Amino acid sequence: MKLNWKKTLGFGVVVWVVIFIFVTILIAFGLREETFIRWLITQIVVIITAVILAKKLSLTKTTTALSTGLIWIVISLILDLLITSYFTTMEFFNSWKIWVSYAIILVVPVFCLKKEKPQTTMPPTANL
Repeated sequence: MKLNWKKTLGFGVVVWVVIFIFVTILIAFGLREETFIRWLITQIVVIITAVILAKKLSLTKTTTALSTGLIWIVISLILDLLITSYFTTMEFFNSWKIWVSYAIILVVPVFCLKKEKPQTTMPPTANL
């Protein structure tokens, strides 16, 4: 299956937007400190979002799934450089926690591969 560029790029933006909005809501409700619980909850949102979107792509090949994850990471990195670092600092990228999120985004599409049904041919029926 070929890569659907329009959906892949669009879903990459959606992954980043969902996470950005979720973390913004957490901060707005007073969870400004980067605690383990906040990080863990954010990773769950990352996984759920990436799984839902990866399944919508109906990926069947590992190479396509890895390409999808890599594209989503590049999109997230660009948007984090342009937007997130504006609200935080470039120190944002020094945290191992952000790189775990990127790694999750990379591998989730591989775990969401659609299983192809093997083609079976029916043997010809014998005339009795």
